[in-house]
Amino acid sequence: MAQLEIRSSFDQKVRKGLFRPVARWITGPDAEDRLQDGICQTYEMYERYALEKDKVLDDGILIHSCKQRAVDLGRRFVRDDAQPRRDVMHPMNYTQGKVEVYRLDGMLDDDGDFVAQDEGEALVPGLATALQVNPQRDIISAVDLEAWIASLPEGDQEILAMR
Repeated sequence: MAQLEIRSSFDQKVRKGLFRPVARWITGPDAEDRLQDGICQTYEMYERYALEKDKVLDDGILIHSCKQRAVDLGRRFVRDDAQPRRDVMHPMNYTQGKVEVYRLDGMLDDDGDFVAQDEGEALVPGLATALQVNPQRDIISAVDLEAWIASLPEGDQEILAMR
């Protein structure tokens, strides 16, 4: 089978919707990307079998292969085996709850719902304190301002006195 025949044969399978049932097994916001990733990996397998082994795989095998590759987050078309899951945006980090995304165009309210900044309104720099890891300094300053000023280095105390 020639390369062009392999591509057109696989293209017909995709256009017929052969891999559409696989989509119901994929969950998450990146479901379409993972389906495309699974189809790409399945094409690589289909092409390899056709060229190297001169064997055309059945549609059932192709669907099963696509499902395996789309559902399993460890199987990726483009991957870095040297440093697995070091990338913050890697899907396995999201599913394991190791990543939390903070947006710069708004904040989450008490219920966890996203509240966007109004159009044209500048981002308030004070929001950065809501994102800081250790709020102890802010809490101490709010409870006892004089004790907090006394805990500052002498240079910082002089700057505050000049203000």
